[in-house]
Amino acid sequence: MAIVFYRQPHCVPATFNLLAFFDFDLLGTPQALRCPLTVEGFEIWPAPPGPGIAPIQTVSWESGGVPVWFVRWSEMQDLLADRIVTVTDLESASTLRKGLADSYHETLHPPAAGPLTSAAQVGFITIEASGTVEGGGEFRFHAVASGLDTADCCSPGGHRQQVVVQFQ
Repeated sequence: MAIVFYRQPHCVPATFNLLAFFDFDLLGTPQALRCPLTVEGFEIWPAPPGPGIAPIQTVSWESGGVPVWFVRWSEMQDLLADRIVTVTDLESASTLRKGLADSYHETLHPPAAGPLTSAAQVGFITIEASGTVEGGGEFRFHAVASGLDTADCCSPGGHRQQVVVQFQ
């Protein structure tokens, strides 16, 4: 399992549930006081975007290094049992390996926010990343996932999810 951080992990509040994806408390923090993003990119929005509407697509790439943490799926399943995963939980994982991607590209099509939007009708994400691992070595990470219910959506084998992590 790979966990990508759009900000440095030490900037994530200790009680923040990473499964929530976005910390809305940041909206009340002035930009100058926020930790910088580890990615940059662009979003495409429906016109006009209304409240609760997601972008149609976001594309992100590294901006000086993207932290990517890896935890074995068997251990991650235990962490996910209560549907709350914090940075502290990850740091306590015995299989944790911390990486820093110097090459990162993500394309995300969020699921539609409502029937009247022109946002993507299914969620879809692809991630390609590579970099170094703390303590030495390198990693390569490839992920494709889709919310589609059909089997011919995502990967050459027709799987809805495909994740490949390689360490060297």
